[in-house]
Amino acid sequence: MYRPLTSSVRSFCADERGNVAVMFALMSTVILLVAGIAIDFARTVRTSSRIGAAADAATLAAGRAMLDGKLNDAEVRQLANSFLRHNAEAGGAMSGEYSQPTITLNRERGSVRVDVGVTVPTTLTRIAGHKEMNAPVSTAAVFEQKDVEVAM
Repeated sequence: MYRPLTSSVRSFCADERGNVAVMFALMSTVILLVAGIAIDFARTVRTSSRIGAAADAATLAAGRAMLDGKLNDAEVRQLANSFLRHNAEAGGAMSGEYSQPTITLNRERGSVRVDVGVTVPTTLTRIAGHKEMNAPVSTAAVFEQKDVEVAM
């Protein structure tokens, strides 16, 4: 009575057919999760790069306005904010959002710094429990005005 059962169990344990299918089933979840993380990371980098370019434009515009000396600090900040908003939204729809920028001016050193946070909602990474990816964007510039005299 026990011989047919034990021989069936032994033959089942010794059978190696279908091992690849089992391994593929176990690894496909991991492979899909890694692909999802790569896609969401690429979306975050693209959005961060776009906001970085907009922050660069805002920094240069604020530095030039500060160098001219015609605007006070509040007006320079407003100018930088409008440059950032215009350049960030000029390329069409974005994958994420950006926070209100922090614009730091130093008239003694002639420097401007713009800090912005980027938040991109995830798609496939949400399965792993991460609802969004964050990326900081920071840019700075120093402006000096030197008068050059040329004599012949």
